[in-house]
Amino acid sequence: MKNTSATILILSLMVAVTCMGTACAKKNLITDPATTEMNEEKKPETVMAPDVPKIEENIKITEENRRLEAERALAAKLEKEGRAAEKRVKETALFINEIIYFEFDSSQLSDKGKEQLREKAAWIEANSEPHITIEGHCDRRGTVEYNLALGERRALFVKKYLIDLGVPQNRMTCLSFGEEKPVSMAEDQQSHEKNRRVKFRVQ
Repeated sequence: MKNTSATILILSLMVAVTCMGTACAKKNLITDPATTEMNEEKKPETVMAPDVPKIEENIKITEENRRLEAERALAAKLEKEGRAAEKRVKETALFINEIIYFEFDSSQLSDKGKEQLREKAAWIEANSEPHITIEGHCDRRGTVEYNLALGERRALFVKKYLIDLGVPQNRMTCLSFGEEKPVSMAEDQQSHEKNRRVKFRVQ
């Protein structure tokens, strides 16, 4: 009887000890939520490595686009300047080659001559740099001295008309050649008409 009681007591103690060990083990396995959250916060964030080749490619594309844009802008500028220069050359040639003609022994302007001078005044105003030389010419009839004086009157009359249109006086110089530089050496009426003229030079 005593042996049985002792055995039961021992078994009870063993069961109690076993239960206590299991409870402790389970307790150790329980995780504190606050501790878990702190541990998660301490974990370093994953940083993605930059895609260096792609970045370099994008930089190259950007630089190439800028270069192309600069080239296009330069080409457009040169084309515009070229057209402007070509226009100036044509207008200057027209200004020089358009002749003012006069009647025999006269320095008076015709209606056509006045219209031509209005156009020339507009050209001079639009082109502020050139200095204008106004040349007076005559046909070969009359003396050399008379024709020099007549050529001068023609040039001065043209200059005065341009001044009245607003052209600055200091931009123009008059010069008479009289009969010294004829367009035609013939003595017919048509040749005489060609020689009675005022023409322009630009400097």
